[in-house]
Amino acid sequence: MAQPNDGSGRAPVAIVRPTTSVTSGPAVIQKLVNASVAFGNLLKGTFGPNGLDKMMYKTSGETAVTNDGAKIVAELLVKHPAAKAFVQLAESQENACGDGVTGCLILASELMREAGRLLEKGLHPLLVVKGYQAALETTLNVLDERVVRISP
Repeated sequence: MAQPNDGSGRAPVAIVRPTTSVTSGPAVIQKLVNASVAFGNLLKGTFGPNGLDKMMYKTSGETAVTNDGAKIVAELLVKHPAAKAFVQLAESQENACGDGVTGCLILASELMREAGRLLEKGLHPLLVVKGYQAALETTLNVLDERVVRISP
């Protein structure tokens, strides 16, 4: 890992393994998108009324069968930064609502897939973010208009 410049004018030195490769630019974005999509694909088969169970072999030697996205994600050993972000998203969803982890991660995965397509077409990342923020605002407004209030 590079160290900050100490003011001496010398370039920082990074000591890495000979097999280490450095990726930058569009290749990084593509790797993040691919990891996000793979994470969503992992859970798609378990989603909905016809969702299937996954059989997992745990590091403890046990075998578990479940279609609960939160349990599946909790058992994964992830190293990729995008996958770690998805694990954190799953934990946040589970802590906030106690359910909906699979749907949340599939939606996030598809948003990343579409962002990747837009970036490939040359859109600036900030424009993609701005578009997603506008879509969120519109969605919240539509939901607010359609809500049916029930008095106790």
